[in-house]
Amino acid sequence: MSLPGFRHGLWRPDEPRVAGVCAEMARSYDFCVPHLNGRPFLEKPPLYFATAGLFYHILGTHPEGIGRLASVVFSLGTLAVVFLGIRTLMGEEVSGLSTLILATSFLFFLTSHKMLVDNALVFFTTSALVSFMLGYKEKSSWGFKLFWVCLSLAFMTKGAVGIGIPIIAVVSFMLWKMDFSVLKKMWLVPGVFLVAAIMSVWGLSFTQRAALSF
Repeated sequence: MSLPGFRHGLWRPDEPRVAGVCAEMARSYDFCVPHLNGRPFLEKPPLYFATAGLFYHILGTHPEGIGRLASVVFSLGTLAVVFLGIRTLMGEEVSGLSTLILATSFLFFLTSHKMLVDNALVFFTTSALVSFMLGYKEKSSWGFKLFWVCLSLAFMTKGAVGIGIPIIAVVSFMLWKMDFSVLKKMWLVPGVFLVAAIMSVWGLSFTQRAALSF
């Protein structure tokens, strides 16, 4: 890989740890339970690590910066979601300006150049909230369903934080609008069941496989 962004060394303090987890996934073919130095890494679920680990598995771990391709994919995905979602909700001019502002925001630009779980978290939480608004505004029949799917994937990225951010935003929105009728339309029971099922399946798998590593 000749691009400078993939050639330079890993930035401390976070990138070396993330890269280590992703490299172990690539070597072990275990994309379910993150490991670091041969021990289960209990801090976060595996989705981002598995994505970067897949790039390592396909392209190799040298240079280590190859794993940043995962961040590039998630960051570009976030920009696409913002553009397409806001274009549907508010029109093309607003969507173009919003995407430009996000793409040139310092922290978004900086984070998208690092191997950080937050890149996937931003993608899935943004996708969840855009999906919710598409459902709320009746712009898409799939809006509320996608909201719950994205919420589940956000959990698989950063645990309870991935669920908490969209839920707090949605509850705040309903309180601001004083409109709770959306609860009847947003597939609440099936959605909660989906999130709980994914949490339970992964938690059981993690517990069983992690126990074998100790």
